Amino acid sequence: FETIFYNSKDGIAILDLDSNFLNFNNEYLHIVGLTREELLQTSCVKLTVAEDIEKTKEVVQKVIETGFVQNFEKSCIGKGNKRVTVNMSLSLMPDKKRILISTKDVTYLKQLASKMKLLEMSEMMGNIAHQWRQPLSLISVVASGIKLRNEYGSLEKEEIETNMDRVLEQTNYLSKTIDDFRNLIDGTEEA
Repeated sequence: FETIFYNSKDGIAILDLDSNFLNFNNEYLHIVGLTREELLQTSCVKLTVAEDIEKTKEVVQKVIETGFVQNFEKSCIGKGNKRVTVNMSLSLMPDKKRILISTKDVTYLKQLASKMKLLEMSEMMGNIAHQWRQPLSLISVVASGIKLRNEYGSLEKEEIETNMDRVLEQTNYLSKTIDDFRNLIDGTEEA
């Protein structure tokens, strides 16, 4: 077990019930970027970013009460204020005085997912722009035509009504396009 503990490519640490570090492997040190001495002087909660502290305290309490929490994700502040996102599984040890945590650094995966989301949003905005260009162009042409004909005094009531119907038809199309994309995002309609 000692060989597994020290040679695992997952960060493994042992905490007391107040989340203070008691022991850990080199991979855990690598994930948080601290020295052995620095890590022994802090706690899992103290390494947590402000917005995740309460959630972390609740998870530690849940482990004490139920014995296990799997796939807990939080962000830590490591050496030089470097933010690291980790996924942890926590187990209450048989002596009920210590907690074993297994940690994976998922920072890169989170950054990749964020970039993918931005790319998807960019592509969607491109699709919306493509869908909107022709109706907006038509509305612009109709408005310019009405304005020009009005300036020359050659605008007829029938022409106004016909052109306003065209504008309303195009604005309805634009509105429907928004609804179609919203439904696509919500998953209520297939691409």
